[in-house]
Amino acid sequence: MFKDILTCVGRKSNTGKRKGGIKVHTQINLQEKVPKLIWFSAATTHDKQFLKHIQLKKGKIAVFDKGYNDYKTFDEFTENNIFFVTHLKSNAVYESVKENDIPNYIDDGVLKDEIIRVDVKENGSYLKTIELLKIAYLDDENKRCFEFITNLKGMNAGHIALIYKKRWQIE
Repeated sequence: MFKDILTCVGRKSNTGKRKGGIKVHTQINLQEKVPKLIWFSAATTHDKQFLKHIQLKKGKIAVFDKGYNDYKTFDEFTENNIFFVTHLKSNAVYESVKENDIPNYIDDGVLKDEIIRVDVKENGSYLKTIELLKIAYLDDENKRCFEFITNLKGMNAGHIALIYKKRWQIE
């Protein structure tokens, strides 16, 4: 519908023509189920730019897709006692520190629970290294394995996977 209006945005296809596009980013409180914030951006704008606009309170958990991955922001969240759960990007570079035991009472879909280290960079320059929790989860329903990262180190891996599943309900 907006193809002609938004021809200046979007990536160039193989033909060299721009397709045009717009992204809609939404912050929703799960208890309220209505958007708290809606932000529009050009299709060419990286998703993580939205993180500058969200309003999070201490002790709250943000759940978002891997397009929003930004280790510098994750470090700021942790410093401010704000929690997050997101997908691990397939090209993520990390160091495995320790694999945690998975108790029998945890959801059978949890395949791995480990502590990892990632480098925080800004404009390509190293700032520091942070530790995160990485959870591998096999979703039986969709027959897919997902890897989540979080700073919720005190929570069991099954609950972390469940938190991300709640995000799917919004989509």
